[in-house]
Amino acid sequence: MPNAEFFNTFGFYSVRNFLDRDFCRSIREEISISKTALGGILPYGSDEYVFDETFKSRMESEVSEQTIEKISRKLLEKAPEIENHYQVEITKVQRIRFVTYRTGDFYKAHVDYFTPENTPEKYKDIPVSTRVTKRKTAAIVFLNDESAEPSEDTYGGGNLTFHGLMQNPLFGNFGLPVIGECGLLITFPPSVLHEVTPVTHGKRYSLATWYS
Repeated sequence: MPNAEFFNTFGFYSVRNFLDRDFCRSIREEISISKTALGGILPYGSDEYVFDETFKSRMESEVSEQTIEKISRKLLEKAPEIENHYQVEITKVQRIRFVTYRTGDFYKAHVDYFTPENTPEKYKDIPVSTRVTKRKTAAIVFLNDESAEPSEDTYGGGNLTFHGLMQNPLFGNFGLPVIGECGLLITFPPSVLHEVTPVTHGKRYSLATWYS
């Protein structure tokens, strides 16, 4: 399974140890005692979230403003590099989602931003949600490690998997999964098709947001 640096060859931008392990642990602890709710999805052309556990099953937590501010500040410190890498202009970091995938949870293949090229034909006449048109770069930070065997503070499965990166038809619909690593930041264009496969053991902690 490829590590994050491999995906940089496809134009992604990643940073190992973006958050240190102690801070990641404190975020996990805060998540564990915070108010949580099922995460929703934003249908094409809609500004209202809906809930569909057959498509997306994960929990999202409300953490302290102090934690949000600290992480937002660190993400914005990377904004000049993100702007240069993706050739976009960034003004802010959108609301950060603090996410827990429990054993069995998943998020089916989806895109975070529809373009004329990746929009299904039957939806082309529907206005794109104003929420997603401002998403210029997606950003995910892993808050614990992936492990093949169950162990404390790790998880199995739950692979962040990208589709459509390999243009060779021999690969067909083969997806490329990232090795989850505590503190890793990975960014990618929001129009790239991606999913989170079902978690097989433990809990997968991460945060997700977009530069806009």
